[in-house]
Amino acid sequence: MDKINIKTALALNFLIIMNYFFWLFNFELLRNLIILFLFLIFINYLTKNSIRENYPEKLFIIITFLICLGSSDNDWDGRYIWFFHAKRIFYENNIYAQLDNYLPYTHNDYPVLVPSLTASLKNFFPFSTYTFPKLSSAIMIITPIIFVSAFIESNIKKIFFFSIFLWVHEKTFLSGSVDDILSIYTLASSMVIYFFLFTNREIKAATNMVFVCSILFMVSLTLIKNEGSVILMVMIITGILIKKITLNKKINIKIILTFFISFIPIILWKVMCIKNGIYSDLISVNSFYNLKERLFDLRSYWNIFNFTILNKSIILPILLFIVMISKKIRIKQMSGSLKLFFININKINFLYYSGSCFLYYCIIFLIYLSTPNDLTWHLSTSAYRVMMPIGLMLTFYSFFDLKKNYKFFSL
Repeated sequence: MDKINIKTALALNFLIIMNYFFWLFNFELLRNLIILFLFLIFINYLTKNSIRENYPEKLFIIITFLICLGSSDNDWDGRYIWFFHAKRIFYENNIYAQLDNYLPYTHNDYPVLVPSLTASLKNFFPFSTYTFPKLSSAIMIITPIIFVSAFIESNIKKIFFFSIFLWVHEKTFLSGSVDDILSIYTLASSMVIYFFLFTNREIKAATNMVFVCSILFMVSLTLIKNEGSVILMVMIITGILIKKITLNKKINIKIILTFFISFIPIILWKVMCIKNGIYSDLISVNSFYNLKERLFDLRSYWNIFNFTILNKSIILPILLFIVMISKKIRIKQMSGSLKLFFININKINFLYYSGSCFLYYCIIFLIYLSTPNDLTWHLSTSAYRVMMPIGLMLTFYSFFDLKKNYKFFSL
């Protein structure tokens, strides 16, 4: 476990969250200082010690920044939702600018953690219309990547993980959309929840600064996109059920309060949206009727399965997961019959990650069944993106054991 990586990632994420709150209270000077500190932390991380130390992370950071600076934004969501919201925040100097519901198809109910960082970068680089503000995508991706890589033992495994990450997110990587950001923050938050619930340090951690800073990963997840709140709720519920039912252990009340606190910023944002008459286009009074119409339509089931499972962002992680499970299975002859059983498997890891992925997939399935849009069109434009968090978590679990990192809170 790399303490430098963890502390660097926590510092970066803390600054990202502070930038968001400084927009809420309109502290322009402090926002500029935040951007300055972000770049200073990156420079310190890249230049500290030998280049051979943490070279996969350093190489990934450099390549990510270069690609971000040199690429064009061809993604519709990136240009007409996220960058458009950032432009409105910047020009109106107001983080609530989109709450006038101008151009409703740009999803004005979406939270604005990423657009607020983009707007701050535009303010810091006033001479740049698009290139430097676009670095917000790189910063948001690199921060949890550094955190996750701290728990990967060898450089070869880190390179392999980065390669799988790029495979899963090929279409959206640095495209301007936030789906790649949501995916890696989901993985980082899943690790934080795991450490909170299933390590011996959970009580002591309640007064640990690392514990407090780690909460911000969960806060960030909810403020990236609407799906983030759903994913976080799914992972928390799964973890609590495992601890109560499988392990039959009590949960520290401080942990429960921590989980609740992580939802407060997104709840406040949604309250502001509701006050201004802005709601998600996927949730309406017609959702139940759409669900009822498609509930017994086998073609709808096949279309959802086809688009969500048989696509590049999820098929390889599923195959890797199956291979990993199959290697843990042994067949033993018992009284004339075959008996299958698992060996050398971390039961908590398996239940937590597979349970979270399955529950989230069930929610995705229901949302598609109730969508007010044409089902085929909706699936073709979004299915590969919404499955990315599941793909990344399955990939990570297939190769890495969080149980070995129980000393996370001893930093």
